[in-house]
Amino acid sequence: KVVLLTGGEPVLRNDIKEIIVTIHKAVPRAQITLSTNALLPERVLEVVNYAIANNICINVGTSVDAIGEKHDLIRGIKGNFKKADYLLRELINIKEKHKNKMEVIAVGHTLSNLTADTLKKVAAYAQWLNIRFSTQLYEEFVYYYNVNKNKDSSVENYQKANNLNLIQAIKKLPPSFHNEILLHALKHKLRFRCNAMRSFFLLK
Repeated sequence: KVVLLTGGEPVLRNDIKEIIVTIHKAVPRAQITLSTNALLPERVLEVVNYAIANNICINVGTSVDAIGEKHDLIRGIKGNFKKADYLLRELINIKEKHKNKMEVIAVGHTLSNLTADTLKKVAAYAQWLNIRFSTQLYEEFVYYYNVNKNKDSSVENYQKANNLNLIQAIKKLPPSFHNEILLHALKHKLRFRCNAMRSFFLLK
């Protein structure tokens, strides 16, 4: 039902257009979403326009962790926010022209101790652009190649002492099922059966 193309940065792949076409041919009714860090906005726009030209509906999620220079500082790339803002505005223009080929443009915020104070501002920015907003918890697991030298130690970002700021930041957002899940996770009460290979799988 849903295919998320993510990374890293998926548009770095030379064959990303072919991948999108292949997915569409295999599951024509699947919702395809491209996730990007906006460092290559023209390439993202090229891929989106290619999908639309091939009669493929595509959604785009763009990472925004703060407004302006703070986003650049968090991401470690000067000018990243300016590129993200440009990309989002161009995507909005594309959606207005091709409403039946682009359902969702979204801002994705990564919640950590570095971004707890930016959550509300980024949510307001997305609302101002009239696009979707969601936040996800920062993760430091080996799976993401963030190898902790001391594998037996707790992940620093989720130690209980550091979670109060994150909890307060989420509570300032409008209530939703997604936000309640984040709150449960931060309070170390998350106890759900893993649905991997039942409702979803990840192909690397």
